Amino acid sequence: MAELRAIIFDLDETLADRTSTRDRFVKVWIEQYWAGRDHDPEQLHSVFCRLDNNGYRAKDELYHLLVEELTWTDPPTEAEHTAFWQEHFPKLTEPMDNLHNTLDYFHRQGLKIGLITNGREHVQRAKIDTLAIGRYFDAAYISEAVGVKKPNGAIFNQCLHALEVAPEEAWYVGDHPINDVRGSAEAGITPIWLSQGKEWKEEHVVKPAHTVQSLHDLIQLYESLHG
Repeated sequence: MAELRAIIFDLDETLADRTSTRDRFVKVWIEQYWAGRDHDPEQLHSVFCRLDNNGYRAKDELYHLLVEELTWTDPPTEAEHTAFWQEHFPKLTEPMDNLHNTLDYFHRQGLKIGLITNGREHVQRAKIDTLAIGRYFDAAYISEAVGVKKPNGAIFNQCLHALEVAPEEAWYVGDHPINDVRGSAEAGITPIWLSQGKEWKEEHVVKPAHTVQSLHDLIQLYESLHG
């Protein structure tokens, strides 16, 4: 087994609790656009969350689906709606449990710490700022900034190069079976799946080397293998 010299993280649903963040945002969204209208907050929340598709739906498409499904009369323009999202969503970013304790722990172990995330550069950087975690990263790669996104191996290779470690000397921790697990595995990095209690679907051929349910479990995994 190669010496572990670096640990690289995904952002959304790994370090940032995107589900909780989305729920906070939807409340603000309802207050902004539905105050004074006849509406059912629970229905609006349900529709928004379903159409959002855990953040994997493009914001322009999300806007048009919301307008259509909610029969939204007099909605904001697409540009206004997207700008509202980009301004408010990052500010509401919630941390995963034990976020700072986990990053502190791996920093104390002397590991280099990296970040690879898909998304708009200014939005993802704003989330990092809200969480106050930028100081932990020896290298941080955002797909829009580098022109390539996960699961493409190029973004993993760029991060490895910046960290000055070989693939076999790194772990990659993320929640997405394709973008995170398959992408990192195909780049030669040891993939750690942050499952949050979900079951692995056998349709995903490339499996994680290890599965943890939480960031706390990640520390326990490290200590069992390298402690």
